[in-house]
Amino acid sequence: MEGSGTPVTNLTVEDMHVDVAAGLAGQFYGDTTHPIRGLRLRNVTVAKSAGGWVCRGVDAKSAEFVDVFPPVDAKSGCLAGE
Repeated sequence: MEGSGTPVTNLTVEDMHVDVAAGLAGQFYGDTTHPIRGLRLRNVTVAKSAGGWVCRGVDAKSAEFVDVFPPVDAKSGCLAGE
């Protein structure tokens, strides 16, 4: 998902299973003026992908990741304190 200058808030992806992704497991792109706030991934599985998750322009402090595969890791840009 890519930001368009319009604020994106409270975006939830829940109970989703993907067998094979053509590229990365997922990418979320906000922008510096309007970061994505309240991003939540719950019970989300991408069984086979070329890589994990990428977040840019995401308010990591308001993000939540529960039961996500592949796991969201420190290099993703999705976690607070990165």
